[in-house]
Amino acid sequence: MLFSTHISFTHHTSARAKRIRLAIMASGEVVLTTPAGVSVRAGERFVRRHARWVMRQKRTLLRRREYLEHRERAREFLSARVPFFASVLGVSFSRIFVRDQKTRWGSCSRSGNLNFNYRIVFLPPHLQDYLIVHELAHRVEMNHSVRFWDVVRSVVGDPLVLRRELLGRRMG
Repeated sequence: MLFSTHISFTHHTSARAKRIRLAIMASGEVVLTTPAGVSVRAGERFVRRHARWVMRQKRTLLRRREYLEHRERAREFLSARVPFFASVLGVSFSRIFVRDQKTRWGSCSRSGNLNFNYRIVFLPPHLQDYLIVHELAHRVEMNHSVRFWDVVRSVVGDPLVLRRELLGRRMG
């Protein structure tokens, strides 16, 4: 069924159902299950009332699907580039993690674990390099002091210009 809020859904009636239920399947299909005796019109009203929730769940599902599609590509890319820049900087690191982060491009823990947003694969090469060097520079300085920025500058040039360009990009 399709109605004015543009949410397409499949309707099932169940003799065992005690209440109206909405589910978003892994395929993205919206399924409305109603107890026997509940009219289709009441089911449509229910979907309409929960349209925001449905759209939010569908966006989350799409985001998760995109993450799963690109996570391995990001892992392979980082597995090649991080060791290269670590040797340039003369630092070590523990492990590389690829995450679906909403507000961060990367981070470095005190134990040397590096976290990168999977969206690094969508950045131009100069910003990919900046991001990797930025996180590895924390292996020298665990802060954003003048010394930290000097370490970054020694490899990628003016870090403030690159940082501004990176922060100007949407995360998704």
